[in-house]
Amino acid sequence: MLVAATPLFWQTSHILSLPVMPPLSPVCMTGARYCYAAIVLALALAIFDPYAVKQLADPVVLGTIVVTGVVCYFLASLAWYAAINRLSLAWTTALVIPGIPLLSILCAIVFLGERATRRDLIGILISVSGVLLLVLGAEGARRAPASPAEAAEAIHQPMN
Repeated sequence: MLVAATPLFWQTSHILSLPVMPPLSPVCMTGARYCYAAIVLALALAIFDPYAVKQLADPVVLGTIVVTGVVCYFLASLAWYAAINRLSLAWTTALVIPGIPLLSILCAIVFLGERATRRDLIGILISVSGVLLLVLGAEGARRAPASPAEAAEAIHQPMN
C-alpha cells in the first residue's frame, strides 16, 4: 500500500511545501520533508511490524538506513532543486527521468555484478538517443534571447 500511495504523498508534499519555499531554502525544505517522512514511516512500521522497530537498535541497520537516506535521497533532492533552478522543470524532467533506469542498470552492473541483456542495451540506446535528440535538436532551433533578462526568464520561471 505504501508503494502505491507514494506518488500521492510525493505530489501532496510538493503542494504543501510550495507556499513556504521562497522564504525557506531548498536544504531546509528537503531536510524537513525527509525527517517528516522518516517519522511517519517509523510510526507505520511500529504499528504494522513491531519486531522491525527492534531491528533499528542494530547500529549496522540504522547506519545503513541513515547513509542511504542522506546519500541516495537527500543529496539527490538537492541536485534536483539545483537543476530546476538552472533549467525549466520540463527540461530537467526530460533529462532526469530517462537517467533513473540508466543509473539503476549501471549500478546493478558495477555493484551487483549483473550483466546487461540485449533488451537492456536496446533500452539504453533508445533512452540516450532520446535525450541527445532533445538536447541537440532543441538547441539548434532556439532563438537567441534579446536581453539578459529574457535569457534568465527562459531558463527559469520564478515561483510566485
